Amino acid sequence: MSQTRRKELPLKRKHVSLNVILFIFIFSCAASSFIMFRYGISEEDEHVLHQMASVEKFKEMHLNHDTESNANFKTKKPPVPMPPQEDRELHLARGVAGLPMSQTPALEGAERGKIECDVDANDLAYWNEPQGLRDIHFQSPFAVVEDDSSEKYLSFEPDSGGWNNIRMSLENMFVIAAATNRTLVLPPEQPVYLLNYDKKKHHRGFADFYPIHKPYFRNRLKIITTEEFLQREGDANGRLPISEELKERVMKAHQVCERRAKSSISCFAVYDHLRSVGYVPSIDGNKNCFVFDTDAYQGNKMTTAHSRAAKNFCSVCLGNST
Repeated sequence: MSQTRRKELPLKRKHVSLNVILFIFIFSCAASSFIMFRYGISEEDEHVLHQMASVEKFKEMHLNHDTESNANFKTKKPPVPMPPQEDRELHLARGVAGLPMSQTPALEGAERGKIECDVDANDLAYWNEPQGLRDIHFQSPFAVVEDDSSEKYLSFEPDSGGWNNIRMSLENMFVIAAATNRTLVLPPEQPVYLLNYDKKKHHRGFADFYPIHKPYFRNRLKIITTEEFLQREGDANGRLPISEELKERVMKAHQVCERRAKSSISCFAVYDHLRSVGYVPSIDGNKNCFVFDTDAYQGNKMTTAHSRAAKNFCSVCLGNST
C-alpha cells in the first residue's frame, strides 16, 4: 500500500503543476488582450476611433432619440410641399410625394394596392390595385380574331420540378393567354415537389398561390379548371369529346391527379387527351423564342427588317433559334 501511494503522489503533483501552468498561461493571455485593447488604441488610429464614434452616435440617435446631437443629421431635406387644395384630388394615394395626374396619365383611376394580412402591412404594397384606366381598358393587339365566336383555349402541362420552375412556366402561360385572348385551362391539382408533406392537403392547385378568383384577375385573364373545360367541351356533344379509350381514366383524374403512369388517377391520361384534341406546336425552349413585335401591336404585318431583327435577337439569346 505504501509503495502504491508513493507512486500516486508524483502523478498528482504532475497534474497540479500542469493545471497551475495552464492557469497562468490563460491568465497571461487574457491580461495581454485587455492591455492591448485598453491602451493599444492611439489617437492616430483614425479607423478604430471612427468605428467607436459611429457606435456612440448610433446609441445617441437611436437609444436616446437625440437626432440633433449628430452634426451629420442637422441638415435635413425640406419636406415636400402639399399641393394646393384644388389639386389634391388629382394626386395619387401615395402621400405628399405623389405626382399629379397630369404627369402620370397611365395611373389615372389607379389606387394604392392593399395587402390582405392580419396586421396593417399596406405600406409594403408597391403596386396599384386597381390599375390605371388605360391598363384596365387595354385590348391586346395580339388577340386571336376569328370569324366565328367560338372560344379559344390554352392548356399546359407543369413539369415535375419544384414550385419555382412550375411558377415561371405558369406565368409565361398567363402572359401568352392574356395577349392572345385565350382561356387558360389550369391542370388538375397534384402534388408539388417539397410542398406535399401536408397530410391534410397533399395536392396543390394554382389557386393556392395566385388570386385567380379575384375580380381584377378575372378581368384581365379568363381561367377555367380542367373539370370545367371537360364539362364544357369534352362530352359527346362538345367540340372536343373525350375518346372512349381515355374517357374512364380522364374522368378519374380531371380534378386531382398524380404524375405516375401506373396511378389510377394519373395526370398523363388528362394530358394525353389535351394533346389529342389540341394543337401542340413544335417549340423547343432551347431553340425558339416568342416575339411580340411593334408591327403587330399597331395592327400591321411584320416588316422584313423587324423579322430579320427578331431572328437576330433570338439567335443571340438562344443560338441557332427560330
